[in-house]
Amino acid sequence: MTWNTRATAFAWTVHEGRLLAVLHERLGAEVWEVPGGHLDHGETFEQAAARETREETGIAVHVQDLMATCVHEWAERRQRRLIMFFRAVPVEVEEPRACDVGIVRAEWVDPGGMTAESTSAFLHPLLGLAAGDADAPSHPIMFRAEHRKDASGRWRPYIL
Repeated sequence: MTWNTRATAFAWTVHEGRLLAVLHERLGAEVWEVPGGHLDHGETFEQAAARETREETGIAVHVQDLMATCVHEWAERRQRRLIMFFRAVPVEVEEPRACDVGIVRAEWVDPGGMTAESTSAFLHPLLGLAAGDADAPSHPIMFRAEHRKDASGRWRPYIL
């Protein structure tokens, strides 16, 4: 069987302890995510993270080091994503605005106040890194995820 494999990049942008986040509607649920999306032809992961952040929030960012990678598979749809998360800083601090389809709003949020229920599962491994966990590795982390149905029959990502 053939898989549809795509590459995506996200920017973990922090300013004065606040995380740039978007409330995104996906598969019938609203969850907080960081801005990001698929690479365009000829684009690097870093360029995609910066472009997507500007497209989704209106905020220009300077992309820094790699924070994490994830391989996400949705076997029922034969879809696979290679996801890269980068640390970033805003070029100029502004109020973000929801600028893209599916985004309900964009805000600078307190990452410590983000709950598992209101946050995309893809961010859960990163929240510990952002909190300055003493046991956090100094190198990028790697994790896997897959989509499966929850108890209510909705498709959700789960970290493996």
